[in-house]
Amino acid sequence: RLRHARQRLPAEARHRGGCPAGADLPLYQERKTGARVRVKTFGGFDVYVDGEPLRFGRAKSKELFAYLVDRRGSSVTTGEAYAALFEDAEDTLSGKSYFRTILHEMVNTLKKAGVEEILVKGRNSYAVLPEKLDCDYYRFLQGDPAAVNAFQNDYMAAYSWAEIRNAELGFKMEYDNRWESSAGKCAGFLFCGAALVCCAFVALGLLYCV
Repeated sequence: RLRHARQRLPAEARHRGGCPAGADLPLYQERKTGARVRVKTFGGFDVYVDGEPLRFGRAKSKELFAYLVDRRGSSVTTGEAYAALFEDAEDTLSGKSYFRTILHEMVNTLKKAGVEEILVKGRNSYAVLPEKLDCDYYRFLQGDPAAVNAFQNDYMAAYSWAEIRNAELGFKMEYDNRWESSAGKCAGFLFCGAALVCCAFVALGLLYCV
């Protein structure tokens, strides 16, 4: 697996890179040092507020927030989130009640940390505001070399629903690395071709003078 850092590419080239759906993000920008919330998705999922780990009362509350991070600002209905977190569970009243408890705890955890503004509440739906998060996954999609090197096919490895996204990121990195390699070879061929053309013109000029 190639792990070298990618350089900045033209926008049209980056969009060819097999990004997951909705990945029309700007090219790499400097890390947002002003973001209070930092989210780590590679090598385990963790959340930090002002540099301190954010503790969730339940593992499922943390997983619910992870699912919202994965969706990158897209609204997630409670039904969709329930299906993702409890894949094989039946849609029962007790299950829905437990899910409401999980949702309530996630929201309260963010409120107690003073960062509830990163959530967008809709009618029976929730989403995060990506611009308020410093997230390695988001920076990976922007081409941040540090985030690219940090990815080792271990995106949110603890969650089964993240397996497809992990595969997409691996494909994107491999595709981009191949594109860079091909672009470098093309540039070399073009340079050699231009040099040969120049030499031909010089030779013709010398013959003409003679």
